[in-house]
Amino acid sequence: MAPAERKERLTLPRCLGLAALGTAVIYLTSMMLMMNNGGDIAEGTSNAMRGAKSASAAAAMMRGDLVPQTLGERALEEARGVNCGWKPDEQLVGRCPKGVLYPTGAAYKDAAECAAGCCVLENCVTWQFRPDTGCLHGPDVRIGFEKEGTSKWCEADPPTPWQGQHTKLKPKEKIAESAKHKEACDEATWDPTELQTQCLGLGDMRRGEPSKSAANCRDACCADEKCDTWQWRADKGCFYNSKGFRCYERTSEHDFEPFQGQRKFLPDRDYSGIHHKFKDQGGKA
Repeated sequence: MAPAERKERLTLPRCLGLAALGTAVIYLTSMMLMMNNGGDIAEGTSNAMRGAKSASAAAAMMRGDLVPQTLGERALEEARGVNCGWKPDEQLVGRCPKGVLYPTGAAYKDAAECAAGCCVLENCVTWQFRPDTGCLHGPDVRIGFEKEGTSKWCEADPPTPWQGQHTKLKPKEKIAESAKHKEACDEATWDPTELQTQCLGLGDMRRGEPSKSAANCRDACCADEKCDTWQWRADKGCFYNSKGFRCYERTSEHDFEPFQGQRKFLPDRDYSGIHHKFKDQGGKA
C-alpha cells in the first residue's frame, strides 16, 4: 500500500478515536466536578445545580429524561440550608401513578432529607415522602387540572377512600348470567367498600343523578350492559366503565394518608392553564 493511500485510509478512524477520547475527557471532567468524598457533590457546585436554571436542564426535567440520584451525608448536610426555589404555597399531597416518581431506597430517612436531596440535585424537580413509600424523586409533573407542561401527572387531592364495586367478573359475561352482578346490584348484598382505592381510566364523570350518591352510581352501572366497575366519591362524582382501567392496591396502613412533597419552580414552565374538560381520572385529557 502506498504511503499516501495508507494515510488517507487512517484519517477517519483517527478522527473517530479523537472524538471518543474527547467525549471521555468531558465525561470524566464532569464526574470529577460532581462527585467528591464517596459520592458527595463537590463543594461549590450545589448552587450551580440547584433549581436547574438553564433552559436545557429545565427542558430535560420537564420531559422526564433524567434519572434520580442520591447524595452522600456531607452533601446532604450542606443542602439543608439551601434556598431551593420551590413553587410557593404548594404541597404535593396527592398520589402520583406508578412510574412518575422513583424510589431512592434508604438514602433519605424523612421528608426533610428527601427535600434537601432533591433540592441540590439537578435531575430532581419533584419530591414526595410518606412512611410507607419512603422518599420519591422525579422530573416535573402536572398536578390536578394543570394543562401545560409534562405528560407526567399527579393527583391534586390527598388519598381518600372511594366507594365502588366490580359488577361482573368474567370477560364478556352477560348480566343475566352473572352471579356477581346480582349480588353487587342488590341493595341488600352490595358492598361499596370493595373498591376503596382509586381506579384509573373509568372515563368521564357521569353527570346528573349517578353522581348524587354511591347508590345512584351503582344503579346506573348496573343498568348498563357494558358496565363492569363503578366508583363514587362525594367530591369527585360517579365514574364507571367496562374496560381500560386499573385500580390501586391496598399496600399499607398509610394508604389514605396525604403525602408530603414539592416541585421546583421552573421559569420556562406555564402553570396557569387548566383543562376545561378533564376526561379521565387517570389524568388523560
